[in-house]
Amino acid sequence: MKVLLIYILTIACVPGMSQKTRKFSLGDQHYFLDVSKGFICYKIIDDEHYIEYRLAYNDSSIIYITNDDKSGGAINIFKEKKYGKDVSLKILLNETLDLNGEYMGRYWREKKESNVVVGYINVLPQDIEKFNIILSTLRMTRRVRR
Repeated sequence: MKVLLIYILTIACVPGMSQKTRKFSLGDQHYFLDVSKGFICYKIIDDEHYIEYRLAYNDSSIIYITNDDKSGGAINIFKEKKYGKDVSLKILLNETLDLNGEYMGRYWREKKESNVVVGYINVLPQDIEKFNIILSTLRMTRRVRR
């Protein structure tokens, strides 16, 4: 079982009122998502040094992005309930993967693309399309090393 360290970032992940594009530094790459305003950003680093950013909204919906391409988002406990205990093996073995489901009237989705996993949990039915659009805005740039 992984041990998670939780940090509330107020400098690197300030919500800001005018910007919608957020940058996430994961390893040697930057990832970008166009997200809605009004979230609190958390950065979690586990004992294997994987990083997970979580954007938590007032309605309890959460968008997350992580470089843990072996088991996916640590916050998404619902995927194991739907896909079984070997879901981490599916994530590890696939270059791209798209999992989704529903739990108690709220929806979740997790997508793996190359070396990053992005997803959402606790989304209301009427907000699914909005959150799917957010996930579709994922893009990356490689950091320049000097």
